[in-house]
Amino acid sequence: MFGFESSVIAEYWPLFVHGAWTTVQVTIICVCLGMCLGTLLGMGRLAQARYNPLKGFLHYCVRWPITVYVSFFRGTPLFVQIFPQYGCRSVFTRLTAC
Repeated sequence: MFGFESSVIAEYWPLFVHGAWTTVQVTIICVCLGMCLGTLLGMGRLAQARYNPLKGFLHYCVRWPITVYVSFFRGTPLFVQIFPQYGCRSVFTRLTAC
C-alpha cells in the first residue's frame, strides 16, 4: 500500500540534485556572511577610545546597540525569532490578495 517506489526517485533525480546544490550554495553564502558580520560586531563591541568625545560615541552609538542586538538573539529561542516572520508573511499575503 505505502511502498517505496524507486521510479519516483529516478524520475525526479535532477530536481533532488539541483535542490541539494542550492542548499550547499546557500549554506556557504550564509556562513561567509555570518563570519563577516560576527567579526564586525565583535570588533565593534570591543572598540575603545582614549579621548572623551569618541568615548561617548563608541559607548552609545556602537557598543550599546551591538550589545542589545547580541543579547536579543542570544536570549530568545529560535522559534520565537522565526515565528513572527511567518506570521507577518501570512498577514501581508492576505492584505495584498484583497
